[in-house]
Amino acid sequence: MESHVEGMLIQLLGRDTFSSQLVVERAHRVLQVRPLPSAPPRPIIARILNYGDRDAALRRACELKSLTHEGAAVSQYPDFTQQVQDARRQCIPGERQLREMRLEYRMLYPSRL
Repeated sequence: MESHVEGMLIQLLGRDTFSSQLVVERAHRVLQVRPLPSAPPRPIIARILNYGDRDAALRRACELKSLTHEGAAVSQYPDFTQQVQDARRQCIPGERQLREMRLEYRMLYPSRL
């Protein structure tokens, strides 16, 4: 699974995105019932060894906007601690108001009201 994720990231984002050889330490599919063949594939959780490569992958994916691999949409999200997730969750009402006002915003770490 790790080599598959490495190859997919290099194919989608380009080899020059990464400062060194991309190394995925661990990768696995989310545990859930196997979907029907017509359903989208299950999410993959992966840990990239080099933090700089992780940030470069997230930045490049944001620049490219939409990514697809073998006909399926690919999204990348950073993994946050429970404390950060809780803090971000408290900001949801404010985010709704900003969206209603059609204002652009970004959630930066550390998030706070």
